[in-house]
Amino acid sequence: MERQIQIKYKKGQMTINLENFFPTSQRDCKKLVSIINMDYDHNDELIQSIILWLIEEKDLCEHHAKEYANKYVDIRPKVREAEEKVKSMQGYINTIAAWKRTPEYKEVKTKFKEIQNEYRYLKNSESSYNSSFKKYHSRKEKVQKNIEILHERK
Repeated sequence: MERQIQIKYKKGQMTINLENFFPTSQRDCKKLVSIINMDYDHNDELIQSIILWLIEEKDLCEHHAKEYANKYVDIRPKVREAEEKVKSMQGYINTIAAWKRTPEYKEVKTKFKEIQNEYRYLKNSESSYNSSFKKYHSRKEKVQKNIEILHERK
């Protein structure tokens, strides 16, 4: 699908890169429609091509939002499990604190650090998946509003 549109009007022309312009505010979307309407020969086809591109963009955002939502749901039990391991291991370390100078204590402490690192990695991944889901979901909603504006102005 076209990623750019060319608008020609009496006083000149304008090229809009759709990927950079959308999603946009309602005000800017309405302003773009008024500029497109200056291109009397092609205004309907320009608006239609933008709508088609936006529908593809919305579908792509929805796909990515679902993908990250699934990853988030999949990782949550792993995060909870790792969190429980950290708490359990921390309790164990506290009970054997008197052994600090023994090789067994150092071994347990090393294992604890590995479990902590795994927990941090999982927790960061969980946060990243949730953030990505919210980003794509929000983008999808904004694109949908742009589609609605263009449909009512057609």
